[in-house]
Amino acid sequence: LNMFRVPLLAIATAWHLASTIHVCAFSTYIACDAKISSCMPLIESVPQILSVGRQRSSGSVASMEHGTDTRRVFLGHFTLLPFLAPIVPAAASERTQRFETRSSGLQLQDVLVGNGEEVVPGSRVTFHYIGRLAGRQGKPFEDTYLDEPVRVQLGKDYIIKGLEEGLLGMKEGSKRRLLVPSDIGYQDRNVGPIPRSFGNRQRLYTTVLNKERTVREREALGSDIAGKVLMDVEV
Repeated sequence: LNMFRVPLLAIATAWHLASTIHVCAFSTYIACDAKISSCMPLIESVPQILSVGRQRSSGSVASMEHGTDTRRVFLGHFTLLPFLAPIVPAAASERTQRFETRSSGLQLQDVLVGNGEEVVPGSRVTFHYIGRLAGRQGKPFEDTYLDEPVRVQLGKDYIIKGLEEGLLGMKEGSKRRLLVPSDIGYQDRNVGPIPRSFGNRQRLYTTVLNKERTVREREALGSDIAGKVLMDVEV
C-alpha cells in the first residue's frame, strides 16, 4: 500500500487543484459576464465601430475587404475595453433609459433624473464630471469630485460643444453619461473644461489632438477613437 500512497496523493492533489481552477475560472466568467451585461447599452451605442456590413466584390478585392472587416471587428472590440473596466455601472433603480444618439453624433444616457431647475441655453451651470479617454483604454483625465466643480455660463464657447449640448435639458440633481465624438469634442487647448493638473492636461491633449492617429483610425474604422471622450456629469 505504501508504494501506491505517493502516486494516489499526487493524483488527488492535481484533481483538487484542477477543480479549484475550474471554479475560479467559472466565477471570473460570471463576474465578467455581469460586467459586460451592465455595459451593454454603451456597447450597443457605438454601432459604427462594430459595423462590418460592407458589400464585398469578387476576386482579390473581396479578400482585401474581408481583411479590413476583420481588423475593424478586432479594433472595435478592443476599443470597448475602456467602457468595461473603469466605469462603475449605475444602480438599477437609477437607470432610466438606454443611450440616445443625437444628430450631432453625441450619445447620452440619463443615469439619474433630478427635479431641480432645468439647464437651458445661456444658463449658469455648476457641475461635477469625470472625464475618460476612449483612446487610452478609459484612462481618466479629470475628476472634479477630488477638487472644485466646474462653474460656467453656456453659450459663450467656454466648453466643448458636445458637453454643452449634453448639459442642456438636465435638471439640478441629475446625472448623465456622455460619449462625445471628436467633431464636437476637444479641437484645441483653449476650450474647456481644461484639466487642472499638468499631467492630466498632457494625457488629454496628446491623445485627442493626435492628428496622425485620428486620420489612421478614421480610415480603418470610419470614425476615430482617439478624439472621443466619455464624461459622467452631475449637475
